[in-house]
Formats: sequence, C-alpha cells, structure tokens
Amino acid sequence: LGRRRGELQSGAPRRVGKPLKDAVDGYFKEHEPRLSPRTVAVYREASDAFSEWAVKQGIDDTADIQPEHLYQWRSHLAGVRKRAPAKGGKAGQRRKLAERRAPGTTNRLLRAMATVLQVWRKAGLLPQLHSDDIKDRLEQLPVHRDVIDFLTADQCQQLLRACLGHDKANVRKSRPIAPFTIALLLGGFRLGEALGLTWDQVHLDQGLIRLPPASTKTRIGRRVRLTESPALAELLEALKAASDGDESVFGQTESGVQLARARLIKKYGAPQFTWEQLRRTCATFSWNMPGSIPHKAAKRAGHSVTMAEGRYADLVEVPRDARTLEAAMGIEAEANAAV
Repeated sequence: LGRRRGELQSGAPRRVGKPLKDAVDGYFKEHEPRLSPRTVAVYREASDAFSEWAVKQGIDDTADIQPEHLYQWRSHLAGVRKRAPAKGGKAGQRRKLAERRAPGTTNRLLRAMATVLQVWRKAGLLPQLHSDDIKDRLEQLPVHRDVIDFLTADQCQQLLRACLGHDKANVRKSRPIAPFTIALLLGGFRLGEALGLTWDQVHLDQGLIRLPPASTKTRIGRRVRLTESPALAELLEALKAASDGDESVFGQTESGVQLARARLIKKYGAPQFTWEQLRRTCATFSWNMPGSIPHKAAKRAGHSVTMAEGRYADLVEVPRDARTLEAAMGIEAEANAAV
C-alpha cells in the first residue's frame, strides 16, 4: 500500500476500470435504447470480438487496456479470414476461407469499437488511454472505392415492370412490392427507413415526409420533399386511401422484401440490384437533374453537399426537359401503373 501511494503521488494513473464484461454490459444497458437494431448488432459484434481477443491476451479489466493493445487488436482484426457455410456440416457450421475479410467489414468493426472505447474513456474507465490513442491506433484500413453503383434509366424501367408482374401474379399471396420499390427509387430512403415509415411521418397536405432522428442511421432528422416527385405523392395518396387504418405505410418486413428481391431477379426478369442501390440511384438522378439545387439534392439523401458532389456529380445524363425524378429515370408509366 505504501508503494502504491508513492506511485500515485508520482503521477501513476488511478485504477478506476471495470471488468470488461461489466463495461460492455453497462454500455449496452445505457445506449441500446437509442440505437437501431442494426447498429446494436454491429456494436455487439465489435465488442464481443475485442473482449474475446483481450481475454486471450490476459486483459480482463478496462484499466489494463494500453494504446499498444488497440493497435495489436487492429492488426488481429485485419488478418481475420472470411467464413462460409461448411458443405456437408451441421446447420450453422462455418469454415474459414483462405481469403481475408473485406477491409470495409473490418473498418465497420473498428468504428464501432472506437465509439464504445470513447464512451468508456469519458466515463473514466480507461486511465491509460487518451482520445488520440483511440483514433490513431484504430485507424481505418485503406479501401479502394469504385464509382457509385446505381441503376440506369433502362434498368429502373426493367425493375418496375418486374415488380408489376410480380404483384399481379401474387395478388393474394403477399403485399405488393412495386410501391415499396418506387418509394426507395424516388424517396432515397434507406431500407430500414422505408420499412419503418409510418403514416404520422407522411404529411401529404404539406408535400413532405418527416423522418425523425430515431428512424435514421445518422440520428439526424430528415425531410423528403414530394415536390420533386409527384408520382411518389400520388402513390402515397393511393396507399393512404387503401391503408384501412394500418400504421405502417408499406406493411413490409426485411425478410419479406429480401425474399421478394430474390423472386424479382430469378423469376420476373429484374436486373441484379440491392435495396441500398435504389437509394444511390435516387441520389444520382436527383443530383444530375436539370436545374438541380445542390443543397436540396444532398439533403434528400441526408448527405453533405461536398460529399454528395464527390459521389454523384456527372454520373448520368438526364433528359434536359425532365422536371421530376420519375421523368429523369423514365419511369412515369410504371409509376402510374403502380398507382
């Protein structure tokens, strides 16, 4: 005790940490109610991966985490190999592949764990770490970014024709997928935002949709104006009239729309696409429309003007007489058919 008092008087950090498991549990107890389920899943994966690695290194308390440990974990994470279902194995069994995991996947875990660590640091649980230690030692891996992948006007038309064919053939089996698809193309929603859209967020009399902070990935509220897309406004009016008191605008689930996507591609002639790709398609056409106002086009997707310009500018030629998003994409006839 005397030696320890001497160390503290000489400036040694106080041990104010927590067992790693307790720190992780405490983080989610406090923050999980404010996070989306997807974000929680990523943060849990990151914290579980870090805790598992730390315990193997003999680190079981947050007070023992030093800057070099973060860099060592980053190196470990960068070397993790991809996993795939084991052929002929038990359900859920997976095998390691020779190829390393994609840098983007590793970066997602690094960002998530950095956020958790910063919260612990502010709570005084990391006496040996500074903010810069976390930023420097968990630096993102370099990622080669391709040109934004979006659907062309022809592909948008092909996709919506497939949706209309699907809905006609499955009218008694499932909810129509065309309205949901059009909403992502013309509204620029993320998948989770569209799935969670409720009628109290849709203000047809004001010509806009208000997405509250809790429903967005960035936790920043967003407005989607319907003036740029009258077809989306008409579609929502038709859905509202047929809603029969339902709170959800589309009544879809994530598993349902993913199954529908697979059917659209395999059976109904849709081009290869992802739901997130429709959001990028909206942003691309919105930015390149004649007379487009940069800050409005950026706000529609929740981007900054600088970021939107760097990603979407000059990617597509839009007809000069196009004054709406549906005209820019050439999907007016398909949108009318969906209504």
